[in-house]
Amino acid sequence: MKRKGNIESNDRRVKYTKMVIRQSLMTLISKMPLAKISVTDICQQADINRGTFYAYYKDPTDLYEQIKKNLFEEIESPLNGIIDTSTVYDLLLQIFRSIQQNKDLCTIILSNSGDKEFLYGIIDIVRGKFLSLWHEKVPEIPVQTLEYLFTFTANGSTGVLQEWLTKGSTGDTPEKMAHLVEQMSTNVFLSYLHAGA
Repeated sequence: MKRKGNIESNDRRVKYTKMVIRQSLMTLISKMPLAKISVTDICQQADINRGTFYAYYKDPTDLYEQIKKNLFEEIESPLNGIIDTSTVYDLLLQIFRSIQQNKDLCTIILSNSGDKEFLYGIIDIVRGKFLSLWHEKVPEIPVQTLEYLFTFTANGSTGVLQEWLTKGSTGDTPEKMAHLVEQMSTNVFLSYLHAGA
């Protein structure tokens, strides 16, 4: 019978090993396309044997997909817990915090040559919440128009996010960025209202 201490020790070892493998892939993928990265490359970078890699992943693509899945869940989970009375700022802050904590991966995924499907997934997480908040404020605006306004705002926010990841200063905190994007999205919304008045 395994002791609790041994189980905890094994769990820590597994987490550490996966972290090293993940970091190794991130280091490699910043230098070359995923398609050119081999299991051998990852093992050499992580200083592990191939058996250790295959204990957790089928190949580099499987590793990358699992990393993305974990990141997506990390971003999505707190947003699902946000109550209906929460603000746009609350949503944005959660997203910016999660992205900052996973900056290495997000910088690659959200780059111009990155994973657009992942990016659209993040946008879809907040789409319903944004539309609900806007519709609540001005119910007379058609839902399709709100969809267009959201798409316009989301594309601009994506550009801001990419800029923050690649060039942002250390003073540009998630709080500051969430406030900035909230202001921009509110201004787009108000500009439309005033134009239509």
